[in-house]
Amino acid sequence: MFHLFNKIYLHFDDDINLNYDRVVISELNGVPVFDLLKKSVKGKLIDFKNNFEDFNFTNLIETLYNHGELSNKKVIVYCDKINYSKFITKWLKLILPNLNLESYKQYIKLLIYKERLIASNIEGRYSGSENNNTYWSSYEVFENLDNIFKNTIIAEEETIKIRDLNLNYSFEFLLSSYFSGSQTHLNLLKSITHLFLKRWFLENLKDNKQMVLFNLLNKNFQSVLGYNYSDIDFYSHNPIKNISSLRYYSDENIWLEDKIKLNNFNYLNIENLTQEQINGLRNLFLKIFKDIEGIDIDQSNFAVFDFLEYVTKDEITKSELDSFLNFSIENPSDTLLIPKFDFPNVNVVFIHHIMNLKRENDTEKLSKFTLL
Repeated sequence: MFHLFNKIYLHFDDDINLNYDRVVISELNGVPVFDLLKKSVKGKLIDFKNNFEDFNFTNLIETLYNHGELSNKKVIVYCDKINYSKFITKWLKLILPNLNLESYKQYIKLLIYKERLIASNIEGRYSGSENNNTYWSSYEVFENLDNIFKNTIIAEEETIKIRDLNLNYSFEFLLSSYFSGSQTHLNLLKSITHLFLKRWFLENLKDNKQMVLFNLLNKNFQSVLGYNYSDIDFYSHNPIKNISSLRYYSDENIWLEDKIKLNNFNYLNIENLTQEQINGLRNLFLKIFKDIEGIDIDQSNFAVFDFLEYVTKDEITKSELDSFLNFSIENPSDTLLIPKFDFPNVNVVFIHHIMNLKRENDTEKLSKFTLL
């Protein structure tokens, strides 16, 4: 799924989820919904047309923006293939004013590759129908890209209107724009980077704690962490409360009770950690990997835990952003620390590409992906 802005996404019309608020642009599916069906689904059909040209594009973007602001819901624009290609081309040329045909085709190629992987290699987790795999099954998904790019005209008033909306653009374009030397969207980039980093640490610390709980009877864990069977309180909601070496995974000031799942102390209170708690969590996490899993924690990827302090703050500074991005460029991880929740909607393949350009100091190519 392609992220447009805020909570607005673009997707193929072979996978329409009626429980999402949506716009449909499709020769086959751009039709009204029966009254009976309206009562049985959660999503609202905001608008529909058979053809992309039937819309005033910037008016549509404004409608989507206003609807998202009022509802605070995820909204999806569903298109058939031809309308999808026209929509995404118009969008890219509008928000990336320096985009040329070469850089446009480069981005589309990496987008198709990424979507193919998501659609076909993750056991249907992120795609609602088998047809979706067919849509992304070939690099010839879109026809006549050269002509579509050439015939897509951006008027000055369209640029002004989109700029004035102050949209929250996709993370990959915030990065590419910043790497090209622009600081126009610096505050938004800081905010999104901070959010992603916080989610990533939450996921990894919770997953690590869960792994420990599943391995309480594992002799390797017991030997390294210095406890035995009698120390485990299996009937407690906090079975490791008597194990001193695991106190940073059992401290109920760190792991608060889940407000939805009562007696489940698995909500990490990451915003209010003291420095002593930060150090304790970091050292316990690394100890488990080093002394139990036998992994060399001195390798660069584990150095990301040097940034754990960042996520306990309300925001990060430009200097802190630069430190983290420099680390990511020098030590690119497989997921680029994108949280699992956000991974399907972020073009990680393209981010690797722009990080390579930044590493090579290729400002000319990066400039093609500079935002308004």
